[in-house]
Amino acid sequence: MTFRIRQVLVLAIGALLGFGLAQGLSGLLKIEILPKELPPEAHLSARQLPEGPPPLEPVAAILLSPGTLSDDLLAQAAGELAAAFEERTGIRPRIAEATPDAAAYAPDDPQGFALVPKVKDDRRLLLISSRSRLGTAYGLYYLADEVRTGAGEEIFAAPVTKRPAFPHRWVDLGGVGVPKDPAHWDPTNYRHNLGAFHDAFLEGPPYVDPQRMATYEEDFRSYLHRMIAYGNNGLVVSGFLEFVDFDLLGDGLEIYPAESPYRAQHRAMREHLGRLLEYAHSLGLEVILYTDMVALTPSLREYFQRRCGGLATEDPVFWEVYRLGLEELFQKMPYVDGLMVRIGEAGAVYNVPGWDYTSVLAVRTVPAVQAMLRALLQAAEAHGKLIVFRNWAVGLGQVGDMHEDP
Repeated sequence: MTFRIRQVLVLAIGALLGFGLAQGLSGLLKIEILPKELPPEAHLSARQLPEGPPPLEPVAAILLSPGTLSDDLLAQAAGELAAAFEERTGIRPRIAEATPDAAAYAPDDPQGFALVPKVKDDRRLLLISSRSRLGTAYGLYYLADEVRTGAGEEIFAAPVTKRPAFPHRWVDLGGVGVPKDPAHWDPTNYRHNLGAFHDAFLEGPPYVDPQRMATYEEDFRSYLHRMIAYGNNGLVVSGFLEFVDFDLLGDGLEIYPAESPYRAQHRAMREHLGRLLEYAHSLGLEVILYTDMVALTPSLREYFQRRCGGLATEDPVFWEVYRLGLEELFQKMPYVDGLMVRIGEAGAVYNVPGWDYTSVLAVRTVPAVQAMLRALLQAAEAHGKLIVFRNWAVGLGQVGDMHEDP
């Protein structure tokens, strides 16, 4: 009996402590729980659904802007549209180039497109006009989706113009670079780093396994075309210090001496991952690297200890190191369009065991954020690149209270 009483007491005390901790944390973060009124649910009326898509007459040809037929991106997109019409009508339309005046139909937004029905010699044609490759690809994939999901003769009723609702429509790597092997799935692993491509990274020379990377490359290319088909225009990939030697800092050897293995490792990363990023850029996608701040390697941490006495995140001298590193990145990898800097998320749960590229949650004050952004923006402005500042609205420190102090 005494044992059961102790069990009950332990459970009761644990519940009280948990409740107190939750209340204290909510108070610290100023989180309130308020009642809300939900609108009544709309009930769809019962209606007879059509048994199949409406009739659709064949199209003789799909017309594109001059000079596009040799483009790999547009060839794949045009193939999807031709296949969609063939599935619906039984006849595969020809893909042809229009006359130069076709550009007159394109909307001003370079990523918008116009679908223009035409008739020539009693043959039905569809012109897709845009001011960019991406816009043309969006038009091809949009129309293919419409045809496959039941569009009817309304496609040919009048010209249609579409413009993207948002200027930046970015995606991450998804599952690209992650082994598709159930043996790697660990339900107890709560780390937030997916470890993309990490099984292709080697501890010693040549630092990147080219055969392993080649197995991911086809998947990567296919993924990019699929994301473009969904209307996206940018790719966000983890990485920053993995590509930087800090050659512009001091004599260029302040952090990594000439014989440092990090230099050979970074060269391999720029070669193999850079090839993938350059391909994404060649498709017209914005390529954005992202990093937590403060990002570190053992050598960089030692330098900060010698030069600044530690992670002096409010000191402009500290951020000058990252500014020069970012300048170097844009010089060596010009196909990178910007850097996304994430604070409020860093540390052990994001770090990969055995990987020297880590992060520390050390940017917690307004002066630290301002010093960081001034330095990084200076590098980005010099190269016409983007800096994207990412943070939680509810987080740690002065920059984690935007929910109460915007």
